[in-house]
Amino acid sequence: MATVGAMALAILLAIPTYMPKKDLPLPDPTFQVNPNTAAIGQLLQLPGMGPARAKALVEYRQMVQKVRSGPVFRDVNDLMQVPGLGPDTVKRMAGQLCFE
Repeated sequence: MATVGAMALAILLAIPTYMPKKDLPLPDPTFQVNPNTAAIGQLLQLPGMGPARAKALVEYRQMVQKVRSGPVFRDVNDLMQVPGLGPDTVKRMAGQLCFE
């Protein structure tokens, strides 16, 4: 029969612990993306931007460009017209966006 101490040690050893990966680069705080010209690969570097959202942004941009000239996105608020991009997502990426 196992002792309480041995059982506690076995439980502690069985619990996974969080170990941060030291080889992951930190995000570059100076990195800027223009959503009017960025490719999907560039958009994917924005916080909160996954493949589906990046694709939706590019498709929306192309659709709008067919009917009007000039930049599609003039500020961060314009990004909320893209399906799948809401205020929380736009707020997370706002610091890395530029509208030239």
